[in-house]
Amino acid sequence: MNENEITKSEFNEIMNVQYLPSIKDIDIDLSKAEKYPITNVSALGVAFQPLVSAMQNITGTNIGKSGLYWVNTSGKEMFKSTGGFIGSLKTDAGLVGGGQARLNPFQCDPVMLLASIALMNIEKKLGQIQELQQNIIDYLKTQEKAKILGNINVLNDVLENYKFNWDNEKYKTNKHILVQDIRKDSEQSLLLCRNQIERQLVKKDLFHIDEKIRLIVKNLQEEFRGYQQALYLYSFSAFLEIMLLENFDSQYLISVANKMKEYTGNYQELYTSCYNQIEGFSNDSIQSFLTKGLAEVSKSAGGLIAKIPRMNKRSLDKKLMSVGEKLDKIKDDKVQKTVDALETSISEFSSPFIENIETLNIIFNKPKEILFDSENIYLLT
Repeated sequence: MNENEITKSEFNEIMNVQYLPSIKDIDIDLSKAEKYPITNVSALGVAFQPLVSAMQNITGTNIGKSGLYWVNTSGKEMFKSTGGFIGSLKTDAGLVGGGQARLNPFQCDPVMLLASIALMNIEKKLGQIQELQQNIIDYLKTQEKAKILGNINVLNDVLENYKFNWDNEKYKTNKHILVQDIRKDSEQSLLLCRNQIERQLVKKDLFHIDEKIRLIVKNLQEEFRGYQQALYLYSFSAFLEIMLLENFDSQYLISVANKMKEYTGNYQELYTSCYNQIEGFSNDSIQSFLTKGLAEVSKSAGGLIAKIPRMNKRSLDKKLMSVGEKLDKIKDDKVQKTVDALETSISEFSSPFIENIETLNIIFNKPKEILFDSENIYLLT
């Protein structure tokens, strides 16, 4: 028995299949079910053609031994026996003598069915993944562009061609080596970017000039973009590693997803710290200090003039106070503009892969019902 057969055996043991005597009168709510068009299964490659044929023509021939069958009871009820059912049917009175159920071979490999659903779920995310890639490419520095583009192309190639080689052990082994190297490199980049960002936050001077603050913000923007690129490559490669290893153990899937969430959370913590510190730098800059001082002087002068006899009806006090308020607003707008330069979203760089991993966990490890008609496969969880 080879490794692939062992995997299939384990999956078959996981499958908890129940046969219903008759489902023609059962009202099934499919509004919350995940729907996968059968035509999309055909697009996954020739390896999945037998699955399409089985769904389009559920009858077939078999040697009559152990396997998957669909049961036709002609509307009658089967007898229960040791936790399951036997082929004998009950009469209308519930007695022996109702005849025998007809068992028709179900020509469908459960592992192939689960694999097709997993792959179609990945296909759903392709548009979102490709959009993220373009955003990353737009911000790449010249010196790092070749390497990152090369890594993205490798991951895209694996994602596109896995569906044609999901049962090819040699392909999966060779590609796993490449994907694993990308995951290791991107994780190192994550740690390096975090270290560089934290170093920017350590420096604390009594006063800052606006030009220096702009330089700090520019450096932080580059490091945050580097973090985004590294998080994307890490999440992408870690997800593909699961598919290539075919390790769908629940604890393993949860561990990989949690690691992605941890790196995403680290970014959000760093961003919050930077936002607060840059806001503090801007408030404490010499220009902001002078603007704030002029604003206070203008408002104070306006208030004093308003108290001088025979002058409180003039507009000079109002003009000075208005100037003070405008200077205050200029300072506040400058601070806001500075900190807004750091604003970005991080979850989008990992969420497509986290969602796919969580879906894999549902498909392979949670109780489920899989239904299909002539057009769609329905996954009920």
